[in-house]
Amino acid sequence: MNFYKDLYYKLFAVVADAVESLERDEPLAARKALVAAMREAEARVVSAEGE
Repeated sequence: MNFYKDLYYKLFAVVADAVESLERDEPLAARKALVAAMREAEARVVSAEGE
């Protein structure tokens, strides 16, 4: 359970940062942060499934 809780907090923080980027009219920075977080989360979930 802590694994998913940690992922949630990480993703939530990135989403909050992305919203701030959008508010500063920096959509590319927001997109880059969101895509990177998505890839990291996916990699962590896939690697955890093998354990």
